[in-house]
Amino acid sequence: KALNRAAVASLSATASGATASRDQINEARARLTAAESTANQAKLDYERISRLAKEGAVSQAQLDQSRTQSDTTQAQLAQARASLTVLESSAAQAGARIGEASAKVEQTKDVDAVVAMAAAKVQGANARVAELTAARDLAALDLSYTKVVAPPAGYVSKKNVAVGQTIGAGSPIAQMV
Repeated sequence: KALNRAAVASLSATASGATASRDQINEARARLTAAESTANQAKLDYERISRLAKEGAVSQAQLDQSRTQSDTTQAQLAQARASLTVLESSAAQAGARIGEASAKVEQTKDVDAVVAMAAAKVQGANARVAELTAARDLAALDLSYTKVVAPPAGYVSKKNVAVGQTIGAGSPIAQMV
């Protein structure tokens, strides 16, 4: 039972971790959407300023600043995509760990049944030992009843019984000389 409780606790902890991973994935998706929006806006701004720079309406410094902003937001977008990929991979691994933990819970349920069956077999074996001990004691008692004793010492001169014949206590079975 302790093994089963440990497996259930492990499953619970793993499931909690998977839930946290799902929350982190949702946050990463939101950051990715924001990064895409920011990158698109920076790209549009750069294209607009680039056209204005060709006409001489903006300085080279403004064009450079817009290009840098566009490049930075593209890098942030790539970072957000990579972060989401890592979190999704971690979530897949957490799912696999949940499967393993579930299997361990099932295995420990079987262990409890096997232990219960072994305990029942032990009880059955103990009962069989008690039964055989009683049979041995009864056989020893019966054996003690088979002793034939004669009050005087001597030799048997005449036998009054046959092999396999049942006799009662105190019945004469032989004559002694």
